[in-house]
Amino acid sequence: MASRNTVLSLAAMGLLAGSLAHAATPGRYSGIAIGATQIDVNGTSFNESDVGFKWFGGVMATPNFGFELAYIFGGTIDSSTGPVRSVESNAFTVEGIGSIPLGEKFSLFAKAGIGFYDAYVATRAGTYYSNSDEDFIYGVGGSLAFNPKIEMRLEWQQLGFSTSAYKGDFSMISLGFAYRF
Repeated sequence: MASRNTVLSLAAMGLLAGSLAHAATPGRYSGIAIGATQIDVNGTSFNESDVGFKWFGGVMATPNFGFELAYIFGGTIDSSTGPVRSVESNAFTVEGIGSIPLGEKFSLFAKAGIGFYDAYVATRAGTYYSNSDEDFIYGVGGSLAFNPKIEMRLEWQQLGFSTSAYKGDFSMISLGFAYRF
């Protein structure tokens, strides 16, 4: 748990520091996003979606490379069929980000890193499984700078999760806004 506390401390510092300048300018940023989350539990019929949110911040060290910290809440997703009744997930992520500026205001990006997740699975039989672990997270997206301080982002991310009885994937497509400092 000491490593998780260290990571959470670094996240807090990074989120407080955050901002992005125009697409081709290094800088710090912080923002929020809302979107559709989907959880697929392997080996079951559970493949459901909900609304989730994300709080993120980071630093672009150069116009092309940076890092980002985020907290993602995937919601509690219920199913009316199959052995899995509901799944709840959330994650804290640390990711490297690679960006390709396409002009002064638009850029495409890809990111990859590690997600420290909490997953809770409830079955129809009344059994509960939970796990706090880490897994690889990756995603792609695009951003549009409205002015030197405000940017809109559309992105997709995916993270695997597991408990002692179930494994699956959590994905999110989100629309968000970043404020650049």
